[in-house]
Amino acid sequence: KIKWTHETIYEVLSRRIQKPIIAWRFFHWLTLEQGVKHDLFNQITMLRILSRNDMFPPLRSLLIEMREEGSKPSLITFNFIIKDFSIAKNAGAALWVFNYMKDSISEPPNQETFTALMDAYSLAKWHEKAIFLLENMLQESYVLEASSCTLLMDMLRLAGKFDEIHCVFHSYIDCGGNPDAQCFTSLIKTYSHSGNTMSAMQIFTSMREAGIMPLPETLWTMAWVYLQIGDLEKFHDCMKPPKDRLSQQQRLQFIRRESFVAIHDILVKGLIQGAKLLSALSC
Repeated sequence: KIKWTHETIYEVLSRRIQKPIIAWRFFHWLTLEQGVKHDLFNQITMLRILSRNDMFPPLRSLLIEMREEGSKPSLITFNFIIKDFSIAKNAGAALWVFNYMKDSISEPPNQETFTALMDAYSLAKWHEKAIFLLENMLQESYVLEASSCTLLMDMLRLAGKFDEIHCVFHSYIDCGGNPDAQCFTSLIKTYSHSGNTMSAMQIFTSMREAGIMPLPETLWTMAWVYLQIGDLEKFHDCMKPPKDRLSQQQRLQFIRRESFVAIHDILVKGLIQGAKLLSALSC
């Protein structure tokens, strides 16, 4: 007969069982059929297996059982769980875990907690909740990570909420945030997609003045902007960045996906430079 020690259980859960549903059934079988009282370490191991695989119902059941037993995961564990559900775009589960955490442990949420929750809101397109949470974070002097700011702006742009993006970016800067290349690029894309070419060029200039190297995606977006205003010289500057930053294949991909659409729009509007642009791209 196998003696189910905590070490043996951990070995089976973490290394022997590949399918998460089997791990959960095994864990539950030990409790119901073998009378095993799991220690906190194995309970946390099971929680992470469930959260990484977006298995919210059993995770909720386990957390409720743990509360009844007096077992309390740490804030770090809750942050990991919320982040896992954020990656899975399961904002409902992330929010439930967040509220459970506040009622279960004395340690208050920290910046990592709020960042993971806001990412979950953004990915689930809960834009109003994400903006409200951002405002609360900034009021509490939390500094949002640049990647989370970019994610929120990208989701707002896909929803066509351009005014909110402008507010998010400048609130982020006003509260001490340091936008990176992705963050600047997201704002430039917003202005480009909304037809505000002047603002896109201003932000691009600010990005360069801040000493931030444009990404290939930044240059592609600015090439689109310059095509819209018919500035061939700057268009070619964007299409010929340093070779170590943009391959020929990437340049051709951009031409196929973006440039001909822009040329079509320019020709429809009757701009004389349309023919010159076609000639330039055929070289």
